[in-house]
Amino acid sequence: MKIEVITLHGVWNYGSVLQALATQYFFEQLGYTVEFINYKRNDFRSIGNYLCYTCKDDPFWKSILKSLVLLPTVIHWKRMFGIFCTRNLNISKREYITNADFYDHTPQADIYCTGSDQVWNSTLNSGTLPHFFLDFVPEGKKRISFSSSFGKELLDDWEIDEVRRLLNRYDYITCRESSGVNICHSLGLKQVHRILDPTLLLSSKYWKKFVHSRPVKQKYLLVYQLHKEEGMDDYLKEIAYRCQLKIVRVCYRYDEIRKQGYPLLIPTIDILLSAIYYASLVVTDSFHVTAFSTNFQKDFISVIPAKQFGGRIYDLLTLTGLKARAICQFDDFSPLDNIIDWQYVERVYDMERKTTTRFFEKMLKDK
Repeated sequence: MKIEVITLHGVWNYGSVLQALATQYFFEQLGYTVEFINYKRNDFRSIGNYLCYTCKDDPFWKSILKSLVLLPTVIHWKRMFGIFCTRNLNISKREYITNADFYDHTPQADIYCTGSDQVWNSTLNSGTLPHFFLDFVPEGKKRISFSSSFGKELLDDWEIDEVRRLLNRYDYITCRESSGVNICHSLGLKQVHRILDPTLLLSSKYWKKFVHSRPVKQKYLLVYQLHKEEGMDDYLKEIAYRCQLKIVRVCYRYDEIRKQGYPLLIPTIDILLSAIYYASLVVTDSFHVTAFSTNFQKDFISVIPAKQFGGRIYDLLTLTGLKARAICQFDDFSPLDNIIDWQYVERVYDMERKTTTRFFEKMLKDK
Protein backbone atom coordinates (compact mmCIF):
# COMPACT_ATOMS: atom_id res chain seq x y z
CA MET A 1 0.00 0.00 0.00
CA LYS A 2 1.15 3.50 -0.78
CA ILE A 3 1.15 6.61 1.40
CA GLU A 4 1.48 10.06 -0.18
CA VAL A 5 2.95 12.60 2.26
CA ILE A 6 2.92 16.37 2.01
CA THR A 7 5.30 18.15 4.37
CA LEU A 8 8.00 20.83 4.50
CA HIS A 9 10.76 18.67 3.03
CA GLY A 10 11.53 21.40 0.48
CA VAL A 11 12.61 24.14 2.87
CA TRP A 12 16.33 24.61 3.47
CA ASN A 13 16.36 23.60 7.10
CA TYR A 14 18.05 20.77 9.03
CA GLY A 15 15.06 19.88 11.16
CA SER A 16 12.65 19.83 8.23
CA VAL A 17 14.62 17.38 6.10
CA LEU A 18 15.46 15.16 9.08
CA GLN A 19 11.82 14.87 10.15
CA ALA A 20 10.91 13.99 6.55
CA LEU A 21 13.52 11.23 6.49
CA ALA A 22 12.24 9.90 9.83
CA THR A 23 8.64 9.97 8.58
CA GLN A 24 9.58 7.93 5.51
CA TYR A 25 11.50 5.37 7.56
CA PHE A 26 8.71 5.04 10.15
CA PHE A 27 6.06 4.16 7.56
CA GLU A 28 8.42 1.93 5.59
CA GLN A 29 9.08 -0.10 8.74
CA LEU A 30 5.33 -0.69 8.92
CA GLY A 31 5.42 -2.11 5.41
CA TYR A 32 4.15 0.85 3.37
CA THR A 33 5.53 2.51 0.26
CA VAL A 34 6.11 6.22 0.91
CA GLU A 35 6.28 9.10 -1.54
CA PHE A 36 6.57 12.82 -0.79
CA ILE A 37 4.54 15.18 -2.92
CA ASN A 38 7.06 17.45 -4.61
CA TYR A 39 5.63 20.73 -3.32
CA LYS A 40 7.84 23.58 -2.17
CA ARG A 41 6.46 26.62 -0.46
CA ASN A 42 6.68 29.67 -2.71
CA ASP A 43 9.49 31.33 -0.71
CA PHE A 44 11.68 28.24 -1.22
CA ARG A 45 10.83 27.62 -4.87
CA SER A 46 13.95 29.45 -6.05
CA ILE A 47 16.88 31.45 -4.71
CA GLY A 48 15.29 34.65 -6.02
CA ASN A 49 11.98 33.88 -4.32
CA TYR A 50 13.73 33.26 -1.02
CA LEU A 51 15.71 36.50 -1.15
CA CYS A 52 12.62 38.52 -2.13
CA TYR A 53 10.64 37.02 0.74
CA THR A 54 13.43 37.52 3.28
CA CYS A 55 13.99 41.16 2.29
CA LYS A 56 10.37 42.15 1.59
CA ASP A 57 10.07 44.42 4.65
CA ASP A 58 13.44 46.11 4.22
CA PRO A 59 14.09 49.47 2.48
CA PHE A 60 15.36 49.10 -1.08
CA TRP A 61 19.02 49.82 -0.31
CA LYS A 62 19.02 47.47 2.63
CA SER A 63 17.31 44.68 0.67
CA ILE A 64 20.02 44.87 -2.01
CA LEU A 65 22.82 44.71 0.55
CA LYS A 66 21.10 41.94 2.51
CA SER A 67 20.54 39.90 -0.66
CA LEU A 68 24.21 40.19 -1.64
CA VAL A 69 25.28 39.02 1.84
CA LEU A 70 22.85 36.10 1.88
CA LEU A 71 23.32 34.95 -1.73
CA PRO A 72 26.35 32.63 -1.19
CA THR A 73 24.61 31.04 1.79
CA VAL A 74 21.34 30.46 -0.05
CA ILE A 75 23.16 28.91 -3.02
CA HIS A 76 24.91 26.55 -0.60
CA TRP A 77 21.64 25.67 1.21
CA LYS A 78 19.82 24.90 -2.03
CA ARG A 79 22.55 22.57 -3.20
CA MET A 80 23.27 20.85 0.12
CA PHE A 81 19.70 20.19 1.22
CA GLY A 82 18.71 19.36 -2.35
CA ILE A 83 21.39 16.66 -2.58
CA PHE A 84 20.36 15.20 0.79
CA CYS A 85 16.69 15.02 -0.20
CA THR A 86 17.44 13.55 -3.63
CA ARG A 87 19.61 10.83 -2.13
CA ASN A 88 17.44 9.93 0.84
CA LEU A 89 13.79 10.79 0.16
CA ASN A 90 11.29 9.29 -2.27
CA ILE A 91 9.96 12.45 -3.92
CA SER A 92 7.43 12.55 -6.75
CA LYS A 93 8.82 13.43 -10.18
CA ARG A 94 5.95 15.81 -10.83
CA GLU A 95 6.25 19.24 -9.20
CA TYR A 96 3.24 20.89 -7.62
CA ILE A 97 3.20 24.68 -7.69
CA THR A 98 -0.37 25.96 -7.46
CA ASN A 99 -3.34 24.54 -5.58
CA ALA A 100 -4.90 23.75 -8.97
CA ASP A 101 -1.99 21.38 -9.71
CA PHE A 102 -3.15 19.15 -6.88
CA TYR A 103 -6.61 18.82 -8.44
CA ASP A 104 -5.44 18.50 -12.03
CA HIS A 105 -2.76 15.91 -11.23
CA THR A 106 -3.84 14.36 -7.94
CA PRO A 107 -1.17 11.87 -6.83
CA GLN A 108 -2.49 8.32 -6.56
CA ALA A 109 -2.27 6.57 -3.20
CA ASP A 110 -4.17 4.43 -0.73
CA ILE A 111 -3.57 6.84 2.16
CA TYR A 112 -2.81 10.57 2.19
CA CYS A 113 -0.83 12.12 5.01
CA THR A 114 0.01 15.62 6.22
CA GLY A 115 3.48 15.22 7.66
CA SER A 116 5.26 16.77 10.59
CA ASP A 117 6.87 20.18 11.18
CA GLN A 118 4.94 23.46 11.14
CA VAL A 119 2.76 22.56 8.16
CA TRP A 120 -0.31 24.26 9.68
CA ASN A 121 1.45 27.47 10.73
CA SER A 122 -0.44 30.21 8.88
CA THR A 123 2.21 32.79 9.79
CA LEU A 124 5.12 30.92 8.20
CA ASN A 125 2.94 29.79 5.30
CA SER A 126 1.60 33.31 4.68
CA GLY A 127 -1.94 32.03 5.06
CA THR A 128 -3.85 28.77 5.31
CA LEU A 129 -2.54 26.60 2.48
CA PRO A 130 -5.35 24.11 1.61
CA HIS A 131 -3.02 21.46 0.20
CA PHE A 132 -1.31 21.12 3.58
CA PHE A 133 -4.77 20.16 4.85
CA LEU A 134 -5.26 17.55 2.08
CA ASP A 135 -8.18 19.40 0.50
CA PHE A 136 -7.33 17.83 -2.89
CA VAL A 137 -7.78 14.24 -1.72
CA PRO A 138 -10.69 12.41 -3.40
CA GLU A 139 -13.66 11.46 -1.28
CA GLY A 140 -13.42 7.99 0.18
CA LYS A 141 -9.65 8.08 0.59
CA LYS A 142 -8.11 7.99 4.03
CA ARG A 143 -6.65 11.27 5.34
CA ILE A 144 -4.28 11.33 8.31
CA SER A 145 -1.79 13.67 9.92
CA PHE A 146 1.55 12.56 11.34
CA SER A 147 2.91 14.68 14.18
CA SER A 148 1.72 17.87 12.49
CA SER A 149 2.20 21.27 14.13
CA PHE A 150 0.46 24.65 14.16
CA GLY A 151 3.64 26.26 15.50
CA LYS A 152 1.66 28.42 17.95
CA GLU A 153 -0.58 28.20 20.97
CA LEU A 154 -3.75 29.68 19.43
CA LEU A 155 -5.24 30.17 15.99
CA ASP A 156 -5.94 33.67 14.70
CA ASP A 157 -9.64 34.54 14.51
CA TRP A 158 -9.64 34.77 10.71
CA GLU A 159 -8.48 31.16 10.22
CA ILE A 160 -10.60 29.31 12.79
CA ASP A 161 -13.59 28.43 10.60
CA GLU A 162 -11.47 27.42 7.62
CA VAL A 163 -9.14 25.22 9.68
CA ARG A 164 -12.11 23.57 11.39
CA ARG A 165 -13.69 22.79 8.01
CA LEU A 166 -10.48 21.34 6.60
CA LEU A 167 -9.55 19.25 9.65
CA ASN A 168 -13.05 17.81 9.92
CA ARG A 169 -12.31 15.82 6.76
CA TYR A 170 -9.46 13.89 8.39
CA ASP A 171 -9.90 10.31 9.57
CA TYR A 172 -7.13 10.55 12.17
CA ILE A 173 -5.14 13.50 13.51
CA THR A 174 -1.90 13.37 15.46
CA CYS A 175 -0.04 16.50 16.58
CA ARG A 176 3.51 17.08 17.74
CA GLU A 177 2.63 19.40 20.63
CA SER A 178 0.01 19.46 23.35
CA SER A 179 -0.93 22.94 22.12
CA GLY A 180 -1.87 21.40 18.77
CA VAL A 181 -4.13 18.89 20.48
CA ASN A 182 -5.72 21.74 22.45
CA ILE A 183 -6.33 23.73 19.26
CA CYS A 184 -8.05 20.73 17.68
CA HIS A 185 -10.17 20.22 20.78
CA SER A 186 -11.20 23.88 20.70
CA LEU A 187 -12.42 23.30 17.13
CA GLY A 188 -14.62 20.44 18.30
CA LEU A 189 -12.30 17.66 17.11
CA LYS A 190 -12.11 15.04 19.82
CA GLN A 191 -10.12 12.09 18.48
CA VAL A 192 -6.74 13.81 18.37
CA HIS A 193 -3.50 12.33 19.70
CA ARG A 194 -0.13 13.81 20.62
CA ILE A 195 2.92 11.90 19.41
CA LEU A 196 6.64 12.58 19.33
CA ASP A 197 8.40 14.42 16.55
CA PRO A 198 9.32 11.82 13.90
CA THR A 199 13.05 12.22 14.61
CA LEU A 200 12.39 10.99 18.16
CA LEU A 201 10.26 8.06 17.04
CA LEU A 202 13.54 6.58 15.76
CA SER A 203 16.07 5.53 18.36
CA SER A 204 19.65 6.76 18.46
CA LYS A 205 20.68 3.45 16.87
CA TYR A 206 19.16 4.60 13.56
CA TRP A 207 20.71 8.07 13.66
CA LYS A 208 24.18 6.81 14.58
CA LYS A 209 24.64 5.58 11.02
CA PHE A 210 24.98 9.27 10.06
CA VAL A 211 27.63 9.86 12.74
CA HIS A 212 31.24 9.78 11.58
CA SER A 213 34.43 11.38 12.92
CA ARG A 214 34.67 14.07 15.58
CA PRO A 215 34.58 17.58 14.11
CA VAL A 216 36.96 18.86 16.83
CA LYS A 217 39.59 16.91 18.79
CA GLN A 218 39.22 18.79 22.08
CA LYS A 219 36.25 18.48 24.41
CA TYR A 220 33.78 21.12 23.31
CA LEU A 221 30.58 23.00 23.95
CA LEU A 222 28.41 22.95 20.82
CA VAL A 223 26.32 26.06 20.12
CA TYR A 224 23.36 26.02 17.72
CA GLN A 225 21.62 29.40 17.86
CA LEU A 226 18.67 30.41 15.69
CA HIS A 227 17.56 33.66 17.31
CA LYS A 228 19.46 36.81 18.23
CA GLU A 229 19.61 37.10 22.00
CA GLU A 230 21.44 39.81 23.92
CA GLY A 231 23.64 38.27 26.57
CA MET A 232 24.09 34.91 24.86
CA ASP A 233 27.79 35.36 24.08
CA ASP A 234 28.72 36.26 27.66
CA TYR A 235 26.68 33.31 28.88
CA LEU A 236 28.56 30.93 26.57
CA LYS A 237 31.92 32.30 27.70
CA GLU A 238 31.05 31.69 31.34
CA ILE A 239 29.82 28.15 30.71
CA ALA A 240 32.90 27.31 28.64
CA TYR A 241 35.11 28.64 31.46
CA ARG A 242 33.27 26.71 34.18
CA CYS A 243 33.27 23.45 32.22
CA GLN A 244 36.69 23.95 30.59
CA LEU A 245 35.32 23.40 27.11
CA LYS A 246 36.15 24.81 23.69
CA ILE A 247 33.24 26.70 22.09
CA VAL A 248 32.21 25.26 18.71
CA ARG A 249 29.44 27.06 16.86
CA VAL A 250 27.24 25.82 14.04
CA CYS A 251 27.21 28.71 11.57
CA TYR A 252 24.00 28.38 9.58
CA ARG A 253 25.06 31.25 7.28
CA TYR A 254 28.43 32.39 5.92
CA ASP A 255 28.15 35.76 7.64
CA GLU A 256 27.89 34.03 11.05
CA ILE A 257 31.55 33.06 10.86
CA ARG A 258 32.34 36.30 12.73
CA LYS A 259 30.46 35.06 15.81
CA GLN A 260 32.09 33.66 18.91
CA GLY A 261 33.52 30.15 18.79
CA TYR A 262 35.21 27.77 16.35
CA PRO A 263 32.94 27.72 13.29
CA LEU A 264 31.28 24.68 11.73
CA LEU A 265 30.31 26.49 8.56
CA ILE A 266 26.98 25.29 7.12
CA PRO A 267 27.73 21.65 8.00
CA THR A 268 26.25 18.74 6.11
CA ILE A 269 23.64 16.63 7.90
CA ASP A 270 26.29 14.05 8.80
CA ILE A 271 28.63 16.65 10.28
CA LEU A 272 25.84 18.30 12.27
CA LEU A 273 24.70 14.99 13.81
CA SER A 274 28.33 14.06 14.49
CA ALA A 275 28.88 17.42 16.20
CA ILE A 276 25.92 16.80 18.51
CA TYR A 277 26.93 13.21 19.19
CA TYR A 278 30.50 14.03 20.25
CA ALA A 279 29.75 17.24 22.19
CA SER A 280 30.36 17.38 25.93
CA LEU A 281 27.57 19.96 26.24
CA VAL A 282 25.06 21.42 23.77
CA VAL A 283 23.56 24.90 24.17
CA THR A 284 20.73 25.63 21.76
CA ASP A 285 17.44 27.41 21.16
CA SER A 286 16.48 24.90 18.45
CA PHE A 287 13.76 22.30 18.97
CA HIS A 288 15.35 19.68 16.75
CA VAL A 289 18.85 20.12 18.18
CA THR A 290 17.31 19.77 21.64
CA ALA A 291 15.55 16.62 20.42
CA PHE A 292 18.73 15.08 19.03
CA SER A 293 20.64 16.00 22.19
CA THR A 294 18.15 14.00 24.25
CA ASN A 295 18.16 11.12 21.77
CA PHE A 296 21.97 10.95 21.87
CA GLN A 297 21.87 11.43 25.67
CA LYS A 298 24.07 14.53 25.64
CA ASP A 299 24.15 17.13 28.39
CA PHE A 300 22.37 20.19 27.03
CA ILE A 301 20.89 23.56 27.91
CA SER A 302 17.83 24.82 26.04
CA VAL A 303 17.79 28.60 25.82
CA ILE A 304 14.23 29.96 25.80
CA PRO A 305 14.36 33.70 26.54
CA ALA A 306 11.50 34.44 24.13
CA LYS A 307 8.39 32.50 25.19
CA GLN A 308 6.84 32.53 21.70
CA PHE A 309 9.67 30.33 20.46
CA GLY A 310 9.67 27.96 23.41
CA GLY A 311 6.35 26.14 23.43
CA ARG A 312 7.44 23.06 21.51
CA ILE A 313 10.70 22.80 23.47
CA TYR A 314 8.90 23.11 26.81
CA ASP A 315 6.44 20.45 25.67
CA LEU A 316 9.27 18.00 24.97
CA LEU A 317 11.16 18.80 28.17
CA THR A 318 8.00 18.43 30.26
CA LEU A 319 7.29 15.02 28.75
CA THR A 320 10.83 13.77 29.50
CA GLY A 321 11.20 15.39 32.92
CA LEU A 322 13.94 17.71 31.64
CA LYS A 323 12.48 21.16 32.32
CA ALA A 324 15.41 21.88 34.61
CA ARG A 325 17.60 21.97 31.48
CA ALA A 326 15.79 25.04 30.13
CA ILE A 327 16.73 28.64 30.94
CA CYS A 328 14.88 31.89 30.31
CA GLN A 329 17.58 34.28 31.55
CA PHE A 330 21.30 34.46 30.94
CA ASP A 331 22.21 34.49 34.62
CA ASP A 332 20.84 30.98 35.17
CA PHE A 333 23.57 28.35 35.41
CA SER A 334 21.51 25.84 37.38
CA PRO A 335 21.35 23.28 34.52
CA LEU A 336 25.05 22.63 35.05
CA ASP A 337 24.21 21.21 38.50
CA ASN A 338 21.28 19.15 37.23
CA ILE A 339 22.02 15.47 36.67
CA ILE A 340 19.90 13.92 33.94
CA ASP A 341 18.22 10.57 34.59
CA TRP A 342 18.77 9.16 31.12
CA GLN A 343 17.18 5.84 32.03
CA TYR A 344 13.91 7.68 32.71
CA VAL A 345 14.17 9.64 29.46
CA GLU A 346 14.77 6.46 27.49
CA ARG A 347 11.81 4.73 29.18
CA VAL A 348 9.57 7.62 28.15
CA TYR A 349 10.80 7.50 24.57
CA ASP A 350 10.52 3.72 24.43
CA MET A 351 6.93 3.83 25.68
CA GLU A 352 6.00 6.64 23.25
CA ARG A 353 7.57 4.78 20.31
CA LYS A 354 5.76 1.53 21.10
CA THR A 355 2.43 3.29 21.68
CA THR A 356 2.70 5.27 18.44
CA THR A 357 3.72 2.22 16.43
CA ARG A 358 0.78 0.18 17.73
CA PHE A 359 -1.60 3.08 17.08
CA PHE A 360 -0.51 3.52 13.46
CA GLU A 361 -0.43 -0.22 12.79
CA LYS A 362 -4.10 -0.39 13.75
CA MET A 363 -5.17 2.97 12.32
CA LEU A 364 -3.64 2.45 8.87
CA LYS A 365 -5.46 -0.87 8.50
CA ASP A 366 -8.83 0.49 9.61
CA LYS A 367 -11.31 1.01 6.79
